Amino acid sequence: MKKKITVIIPMYNTECYIANCLDSLKNQTYKNFEALIIDDGSSDNSYKIAHEYSKEDNRFKVFRQENKGASAARNMGLKLANGYYIYFLDSDDYINEKTFEKCIREFEHNDVDLVTFDAKCFLEKEYLDQRGRDYEFSISSFYDRSDILPFKKMSGYEYLKISIHENKFRGNSVLFIVKKEVLEKGNDKFIEHLTYFEDYIFLYYLIKNINKVKYLPEPLYFRRLTGNSLVTKDSNKERMFKDSLRCLKILTENHIENEPNYETINKMYKKMFLEIAKNLYGKIEQKQRVLVPIKILEDPFMFQLYTIDYYSLIKNKLVEQYNDNLRKLESLVEHL
Repeated sequence: MKKKITVIIPMYNTECYIANCLDSLKNQTYKNFEALIIDDGSSDNSYKIAHEYSKEDNRFKVFRQENKGASAARNMGLKLANGYYIYFLDSDDYINEKTFEKCIREFEHNDVDLVTFDAKCFLEKEYLDQRGRDYEFSISSFYDRSDILPFKKMSGYEYLKISIHENKFRGNSVLFIVKKEVLEKGNDKFIEHLTYFEDYIFLYYLIKNINKVKYLPEPLYFRRLTGNSLVTKDSNKERMFKDSLRCLKILTENHIENEPNYETINKMYKKMFLEIAKNLYGKIEQKQRVLVPIKILEDPFMFQLYTIDYYSLIKNKLVEQYNDNLRKLESLVEHL
């Protein structure tokens, strides 16, 4: 008997897209799956639409929670999962109809723990109007990793090392299917206080129990970029910046010693997040930059990391203070 896939779908106010998402599951050539739709406190018709699918097809099940975020919704799905494999799907996106069939074939023929694949972005008019046509071209190959990842089996360590080293790390949880037993081995969950980069950290913990990975060089996932997908507000950029620092703190406090491969990944992850933090900090408006340190002063580690950009300013102030004290000392010496 073919093994079941549990598909976990966090859903929040995606009434315009959820049917497209669920239809892509109904149309799968591999039929043995359950879809756990976790409504994260939607205020539109998302729940009603999803509920109709559950009435027509018992493979679809809908659950509700108060608004806690996508990570909490995914964690709820993990608790309810009955499948042999786990897959995460976002409610405003969809997948190729042969995604499950192709991935299961790799699991069965290659005896791997995780199968990963590429994605293709499609941009709605509102998104294009704000980003421009040039952006459409630049992002067209963003999720294509066929030029750097081997098509043969590789270790989890090799998979992450190549991806990060070649600057093509795509840690999105929607880009892989994994055996449930691997998740249970590490008791892996999404960190709920992270709004951004939570799937990067999820993969970081997951990979230590992954023996073999297989990469499929095909865009089986279709990511929709809408006007709501844009990270244009300074409040969002500030939140992303602070989450990048939180990730650095997590990586610093939770590295595993005496495991050389994992220590290497830890260092590569930290370097990657430092670059992300620097880039995000440069995009925050100057007036907002002044407010950020005040908000994170209560955490010494966060404040220390925050000096990424303030280092030169702090150094100059210290040098100025030192020189001033030196001048005072020289003046005192002269009067002795």
